[in-house]
Amino acid sequence: MLQILKSYFSIMRLAVLASVIILLGSCKPDNVKVYLSFYQYYPLAVGNYLIYNADSINYSNSNAANVPKADTIRYQVMDSVQSKFIDGTGQTAVRIQESIRQNASKPWKIIRAFSRSINDRNAQEVDGNNRFIKMIFPVQANGNWNPDTYNTTDSSHIFNAQYVQIHVPYSISNLNFDSTVLVQLQNDTNLITHYLYYERYASEIGLISIEHDHDSITEQFPGSPDATTGGYRFTQTLSDYGPKK
Repeated sequence: MLQILKSYFSIMRLAVLASVIILLGSCKPDNVKVYLSFYQYYPLAVGNYLIYNADSINYSNSNAANVPKADTIRYQVMDSVQSKFIDGTGQTAVRIQESIRQNASKPWKIIRAFSRSINDRNAQEVDGNNRFIKMIFPVQANGNWNPDTYNTTDSSHIFNAQYVQIHVPYSISNLNFDSTVLVQLQNDTNLITHYLYYERYASEIGLISIEHDHDSITEQFPGSPDATTGGYRFTQTLSDYGPKK
């Protein structure tokens, strides 16, 4: 009888193993790859750092000749993951220290700290008392959400984030990325203002670029020389990161 029971359980183990193999074999490789990459666009490992080149351009063409004037500031930004902690919502979060410098020959200066966290539904960033939803999961075409869901402050802007590109290769300077997603966090256009805010994330790296445009137009008569146009452009693009894998 004992030998019969041993044989029975051996057969059952083989049957379970065979079922698992069949189940895994039925999954399409592309689907498995996409599933595994959902959370890897927002890595939060302590010790990670990202260095960016930033351009901030303020412009105005309110002069009599209606010729645009632009003031450009160039500098570098570094975000480094310092430590883990449990935030006020009970989620595990990481503290990120942001530093800036004028160029590579200058020392870094700490300017602020903020936090990021991730769960099975979304990726979040907390700056001061404001909590923003940066991504939602799963990452899929036309996925959309309100990044300002957790904030109660009034805003005249339209917040309707969405994925506009998913799982596409992308290059910045001499850096090449196999899989990235482009997030449109803001698109608010009317007769007097125009806001656009894009962020791109690379698998295993995180945020690799920011593009923020804001145009403000005031004119008594469309096309008149008395038009006053102002605004700013801000771009932040990855130049280095670590630790390298």
